[in-house]
Amino acid sequence: MALKSKTHKGLKRNRDLTILLTLVAGLLLFFIIGGWKLAAAYGVLWFNNILLELFYAKSGANAFVYVEFVTITTIFVGMHYSLSTAFFFSLFVPLALTSIRMFIAPTDIGSFFLPSFANFLDAFVAVIAHLLRNQGLFTIMVVVLLIKHSLSLKSEKFTELQKPYLKLNILLQIVFNLLLAYYLNDWILFRV
Repeated sequence: MALKSKTHKGLKRNRDLTILLTLVAGLLLFFIIGGWKLAAAYGVLWFNNILLELFYAKSGANAFVYVEFVTITTIFVGMHYSLSTAFFFSLFVPLALTSIRMFIAPTDIGSFFLPSFANFLDAFVAVIAHLLRNQGLFTIMVVVLLIKHSLSLKSEKFTELQKPYLKLNILLQIVFNLLLAYYLNDWILFRV
């Protein structure tokens, strides 16, 4: 019994160390590649794809309305970096973080090293943000959310939309994130 307890503590410590290393190594790597803005974008994606998803998986909680951290981050990267940097960062970083999270604590959420429709949609969001970068965060967010949710509705991810609460969820999601974008619109981080 004591051996099993020590083994469990050792595995938990290794998992916690792995989680911390993904944060530190990623922040350092993206700081070297693109400066503090790209490192900050990685930090937000890490928070969303590692910490929040591990919390949701462990607690069983499910947010009805949530901040679209990935969308806001891909818009931010699209506004401040080249088209190719924004596209590839938004395509591969969330995918890599999801794969790392699934390696640390396997769940049925996300794909393991294979880009999904959502990954390509995020990369498309970065391209739109780059093309509209002089329009401001709120305008970009309106365009992005309309396109993103329209395309998501057509994908197989939302085939259960006959349930009224899912339609309400999407509507509340759009309104909540547009209000957040309106608030963040004048922040210096979102000015080009």
